[in-house]
Amino acid sequence: MLLLEDPEGAVARLRALVETSDDPEYASRLALALRVAGRHQEARQWRDRAAERYDELVLRHPDAYADHAADFWLMVGADVGRGLQLALQTLVMRQTTRSYALVRRAAFAASNQPAHVTT
Repeated sequence: MLLLEDPEGAVARLRALVETSDDPEYASRLALALRVAGRHQEARQWRDRAAERYDELVLRHPDAYADHAADFWLMVGADVGRGLQLALQTLVMRQTTRSYALVRRAAFAASNQPAHVTT
């Protein structure tokens, strides 16, 4: 709710968190808050930082981070294909309600992507 009511306040709070943690969730949320605040260039920098960290963590600990990374790519990372890939990877590792819901959400997002036209 803070994000919509006071995006600059959300930016300030999240910036304090990213300065003390390497958790990509904070960088991801900061990127989203910056985008809502209209600070798109700065948002891209934090999105890229979160993407890099998620990639590192998924390589080292796929069972712990694939689902979180899938959420990131579906929302802030804006790469539905990567989100779907990670959601399916999560489902292979564990068949939980959350894993199935994540795959459904990713598949729905993928089915709503505009078709690429080649000439």
